[in-house]
Amino acid sequence: MARKIRFRIPKRMLAIAAGLVALCLALVIRWADPGALQLARHLVFDQYQVWQPRAYHPAPVRVISIDEESLNRLGQWPWPRHYIAHMLDNLTGLGAAAIAFDIIFSEPDRTSPSRILADWSIDASHRKALDAMMVDLPDHDAILAESITHSPTVLGMILQPGVSEPFPFNRRAGFAGHTDVINAIPRYGMATRNLPILEDAATGIANFGYSPERDGIVRRIPLLGQVHDLVLPTISIEALRVAQIATTLIARSASASGEYRFGSTMGLHMLRVGQIEVPMTADSRFWVHYTKPQPEREVPAWQVLLEPEKLQDKIDGQIILIGATAAGLRDLKATPLSADLPGIFVHAQALEQMILGEHLIRPGWANAAEFLGLAFLGLLFTFALPWLGPIWCALIGALFAGSGAIGSWLAYSQWQLLVDPLYSILAATLVYIVVTATQHLLSERERMRVRSTFGRYLSPALVKRMADTGEEPQLGGELRQLTLMFCDIRGFTPISESMTPIQLTQFINKFLTPMTDLVLETHGTIDKYMGDAIMAFWNAPLDEPDHASLAVGATLRMRKRLAELEPVWQQEAEAEGRKLPPVRIGMGINTGECVVGNVGSDQRFDYSCLGDSVNTASRLEGQSKTYGVDLVVGQDSVALAPGYAYLELDLIRVKGKQNAVRIFTVLGGPDIAATPVFQTFKAHHDRMLAAYRAQDWALATQLIAERPAEPDHGIPGGLTGLYAEYSARLTELAMDPPGQDWDGVYEAKSK
Repeated sequence: MARKIRFRIPKRMLAIAAGLVALCLALVIRWADPGALQLARHLVFDQYQVWQPRAYHPAPVRVISIDEESLNRLGQWPWPRHYIAHMLDNLTGLGAAAIAFDIIFSEPDRTSPSRILADWSIDASHRKALDAMMVDLPDHDAILAESITHSPTVLGMILQPGVSEPFPFNRRAGFAGHTDVINAIPRYGMATRNLPILEDAATGIANFGYSPERDGIVRRIPLLGQVHDLVLPTISIEALRVAQIATTLIARSASASGEYRFGSTMGLHMLRVGQIEVPMTADSRFWVHYTKPQPEREVPAWQVLLEPEKLQDKIDGQIILIGATAAGLRDLKATPLSADLPGIFVHAQALEQMILGEHLIRPGWANAAEFLGLAFLGLLFTFALPWLGPIWCALIGALFAGSGAIGSWLAYSQWQLLVDPLYSILAATLVYIVVTATQHLLSERERMRVRSTFGRYLSPALVKRMADTGEEPQLGGELRQLTLMFCDIRGFTPISESMTPIQLTQFINKFLTPMTDLVLETHGTIDKYMGDAIMAFWNAPLDEPDHASLAVGATLRMRKRLAELEPVWQQEAEAEGRKLPPVRIGMGINTGECVVGNVGSDQRFDYSCLGDSVNTASRLEGQSKTYGVDLVVGQDSVALAPGYAYLELDLIRVKGKQNAVRIFTVLGGPDIAATPVFQTFKAHHDRMLAAYRAQDWALATQLIAERPAEPDHGIPGGLTGLYAEYSARLTELAMDPPGQDWDGVYEAKSK
């Protein structure tokens, strides 16, 4: 029969394989960079801004806010457009470099005289008279258009998804860009525009570029947008262009322009506006680095209209952004620092960054750095964990992860670079958990295998105790005191001759299984089976202070169990038409120091014990035949396990030994030992032994003949064999006395 070959993969290799699978999965997710992962990364960057917002430095940017006080002074919104025109005139007169509206004028002014008249419910005669009066009154939209014509004004349109017909447009500035940049600019199909009269008069036309992330927070604003192949900058970029009187916007990427920037902008797109370069992401967005609210950034609209003479220092040379901030009017945006920041301030802060050059940048190398950081930490955990263990790897990993987190924070706080440490740390931690869990599961499986293997030799309680306490045998050999037991079936040859090989195997199993159970139940260890024989010991691999008592108790239970099983076996034999000889066992117990541990060769070994005490226990088991009892116990075991109903057998020198040993049999447990019947019987027996050793053969013979009734001990055949041995010995000694120097020691003639 061919031998089945089994390949066993080391636990470390399996743990490494599991770690590599988890790491590859984490790397694939990072490469795909799904929306949830981006959101988690952005939340980290938000927290950085919360911890350290951008420090405010004065820049030539002002917000004209249509606030509550302005509404109280000038009336409800919308104001007549000649108010707006007057505001423009004042701002231009004060020296504004550019004026951008975060307001769209897509419908005619309803406060214009002609529009008001159309809304009145009057009869035809009155309407005709009023029409004649209104014909010479100025239209408010025309007034605003005239003011726009004489002002560096930027108007915006709203770009929306959808489909619409292309529309004519008078370009205010040229646009040049590399193909990869243009293709990445967001495209829209529809636009909500200002009145043509106003749009035609404006110096610059932009789009309102707000682009919240998935969670509604504005972290980046799109600098460019496309509608019908028309590229429109956001109002902050267009206001910057108008303020510099620039004629062209130039968009480029570091790779397409041949400029390989080894630094914070490597691989990023750049938008050149006049003399200012603005970094933008691959989809033309700009990271806004927010400050805390700054009152000096804001000028109320009413002051521009009613007290312009007080604003010369605040307006001259400034880029002006006009928008609503009053409750109910303002367009609120959620930012990392605020849940309700008016949208006009988003563009104001972006403009400040562009002018001051204080850019918040997600560097082109960040993805690669995060990817490599994850790969490094993941590989560290994958390959180091199986060797160093979870504690050392956790400490080393925490060191590297902490360094990465600190490095990310320093990159932000010192150089305004956004590098995410979170995913690399979390994903590497997942790899750590996978490898640790795999090792634990494999170790647990191995532990279960060891439990199963040891469970065949040790009691379940011992195995559980080893698992719970972490106690393990000192494999390789240790010196300790053991109580040893040998058990053998008496007259096994006649028994085996009465059975077929299969029947004999079944019989041996039926004998060994219950006997083994009793050994294990008393915390014993099965050393080996030798055909029909059992070798067991107590007090290893774990300490058992009462090992001798446990061993003696086990043999008494084995005696009782055999008495229960033999009738069953006899009935089975009778049913099968065969005769089964009586099944008797002999047991020997001895206590002494032994070396216990792994014994064998490099190819195969067993957990076993060696020592003179082992040989003595084996010899004592053999002497059970001599004395006609089923159990012989050495004097050292008796000394360690008092209380049982011991009956001394002899002072014997077993074959192959120099020193004599006092041996006993056991009639029962402490309950039998305390009975008057046993006490009387033991006293009479001890008198017989004393007469025997005093060479008073006649008295010893008389005492044997006059012995009282035996206690209820359960020894098969009783003590008849014991006294028959002594009777034969007394007869022999009487005929051939040993001499005066006889020490009463019996020399065993067989093993």
